[in-house]
Amino acid sequence: MTEPLLRVEGVKTRFFTREGQVNAVEDVSFDIKEGEVFGMVGESGSGKSVTALTIMDLVESPGRVTDGRILYRNPELVAEAREDHPEAVDGEYVDLRELPERTRRSLRGPTLSMIFQDPMSSFNPSLTIGEQIAEAVEVQRRSESNPRALRSRTQGYGLGRYVSHAILPSKEFVSDESRREAIELLERVGIPDPSDRIDEYPHQFSGGMLQRAMVAQAIAGEPDLLIADEPTTALDVTIQTQILELLQEIQSELGTSIMLITHNLGVIARVSDRVGVMYAGELVERGTLSDIFDDPVHPYTKGLIGSIPDFENPERELQPVEGYIPNLIDANMEDRCYFADRCPKAMTECLDKPPEYEIDETHGVPRGSRPMSDSLLSVRDLKKHYYENDLLVDKLLRNEPATIRAVDGVSFDIERGETLGLVGESGCGKSTTAETLMRLREPTGGTVTFDGESVFELNDRELREFRKRAQIMFQDPFSSLDPRMTVGEIVREPLDIHGVGSQTEKDRHVADLLERVGLSEAQADRYPHEFSGGQRQRIGLARTLALEPEFLVLDEPVSALDVSIQAQMLNLLSEIQAEYDLTYLFIAHDLSVIRHICDRVAVMYLGEIVEIGPAEAVFQDPEHPYTEALLESVPRANTSERDREVTALTGDVPSPRDPPSGCRFRTRCPEVIAPPELELSQPAYREIMEYRTRLERDELDVELVRERAEAEGVSFAEALENRRFTHDFEGEDRAVLEESFAAVEAGDRREAIDLLQERYESVCERVSPELGEHVREGGRAAACHLLADSVAAIESDD
Repeated sequence: MTEPLLRVEGVKTRFFTREGQVNAVEDVSFDIKEGEVFGMVGESGSGKSVTALTIMDLVESPGRVTDGRILYRNPELVAEAREDHPEAVDGEYVDLRELPERTRRSLRGPTLSMIFQDPMSSFNPSLTIGEQIAEAVEVQRRSESNPRALRSRTQGYGLGRYVSHAILPSKEFVSDESRREAIELLERVGIPDPSDRIDEYPHQFSGGMLQRAMVAQAIAGEPDLLIADEPTTALDVTIQTQILELLQEIQSELGTSIMLITHNLGVIARVSDRVGVMYAGELVERGTLSDIFDDPVHPYTKGLIGSIPDFENPERELQPVEGYIPNLIDANMEDRCYFADRCPKAMTECLDKPPEYEIDETHGVPRGSRPMSDSLLSVRDLKKHYYENDLLVDKLLRNEPATIRAVDGVSFDIERGETLGLVGESGCGKSTTAETLMRLREPTGGTVTFDGESVFELNDRELREFRKRAQIMFQDPFSSLDPRMTVGEIVREPLDIHGVGSQTEKDRHVADLLERVGLSEAQADRYPHEFSGGQRQRIGLARTLALEPEFLVLDEPVSALDVSIQAQMLNLLSEIQAEYDLTYLFIAHDLSVIRHICDRVAVMYLGEIVEIGPAEAVFQDPEHPYTEALLESVPRANTSERDREVTALTGDVPSPRDPPSGCRFRTRCPEVIAPPELELSQPAYREIMEYRTRLERDELDVELVRERAEAEGVSFAEALENRRFTHDFEGEDRAVLEESFAAVEAGDRREAIDLLQERYESVCERVSPELGEHVREGGRAAACHLLADSVAAIESDD
């Protein structure tokens, strides 16, 4: 059997704080084989990221690795270490902790590399993406010319570049060769038009593109081991699928081993070979994918799996892990099982920290349905537009105003007592829809009726009354809680604003609310920063319930929570809905959560609702290609997920500043309707459409094509075709494409566009589909031309 690439043995990492010694990683051991994906799961605070930083030698003060070995198998490094540091050698392995710091630093990049959790905070906002990736390339190139022991010379490069830039500001930080390699890396990770995007700044990249750029930076040195710390957290399922496929491609292409850290067990099931489960700084279980998912041993592993909404069985009741990870300060740690206080099967023997568990699994029970009656909320043709270049100075300068169509004609109803789920990728307009219908933003058009009254026509006094009946729970619980106020003051604030009750009544009500959401009256005098993410969500929910509303908007209420805390929160929301007879608008990008808790689902894309209907009908038989793509991208938390073939939705959501004509999804749709006379496959047709779109947006780098043609010794047309097309075209299609290539080379972009438009224009780009055109039983509808009887029918309607 092949020896592992990396062996972690008995590692302990401590943080020495004023409160005491925090045992962040406690005697952790595991190995990672060559070319495998080792998944590591556990709640926030379990020690996953600290374990990764320990391997990378990136633990900062007041942290310190106090014990254990990190053994890395590399013949070259072993040979070098035998001469200068024989104490570090153990057979075929080198203990990285025994090497000098400069040597350990030199291993980052060509040997060990890491994708950090938040790409936006990991990139320097004042430097372009290209500068930062090219710098990584240049550091690697400088390293390759030096012995490992002397590679610390490269470490001054960043400081030297910074100082030189401060004295003589310039963008020429890196060589042309490094810049070219950076472009190739961006192209390798799927960034469109990398030669153009390389000079953009981090804030100009979408979340998915920024994550790809971070992957490009991480693989600049073609590392043996790539650590990916929550690489898909907070990404939409479509972009998440793209990133996971990219990691798998890199693993296959470079033979790289990957350590994948995440709290999403569906992601683990999709890509991992083996799995380690961490809890309170300890690795409580490890094994193959089937071991963990099909036959878990530790109660905590079972609790995590029981906390996941079942995509295939949404009525299964969640079985969350109650409570929270204990305080890891040494003075509070006892010589017993750290999980005992949360374990549903805890025994007396657990006080002695047993090494193994053999406990039967539990099973979920069906979730009861809620009766429905008349509509409480009715939204019709809601629009919210923003305007750029619309100031007085812009008008004086005659700058053309630009319209950003954040929400562009949304309509839906919500019945009393039901939960309507609103789903879609980031930037599609979900949160803006919610905030506009609540009148936290003034609408551009449309109507919202709440219990028979027009919300947009309410005066100030009436609006205050409306706010008592309708409340919103914001996405980020920390930023929506005033850090200067105690929890008791935060929950009591709505009562103070609306003058509800005496001081004694308010205090009693606050205490009752805290108890109801799973907190205690004793915590009322604490501040938000003293609570975990899940507890802060509970505080936000308590504040939302203070005025006893009828309608709640829940904006991503569980997106940043671990699966166990998420399950607790979902169960709590279901209980409170039944107890208080509440109506929910539930916004999320996690479709498993939506399927578990929602009665109906509305799917948004680029400011419009493209499909709406009963949750089970939409999930079992989606009608719109976008809904189908979203569902296809959802990771399933079971062992069959690894072998499931997933067709990722490519590209990013277009800008609402310039949405596509006709169907807004057509630029990414896998089923664009081609003209009837064409005999092209969908992929071939899509390549032509993509080529035409780039011409229309002037995104085709003609000079780069000329350079490639010259470098490869081919004609301009051949270089352009090689760059943009993978399919072979014949007959009339070949003739039209060649004529367009000639027009592009001659600088006549308009002629090329007209040639392509005349032959290839789709009904999907001429006619915008309407949601109400094809209504099915139960009020189900989808805005897609594929549901029409024929293209001719669509044309006649237009």
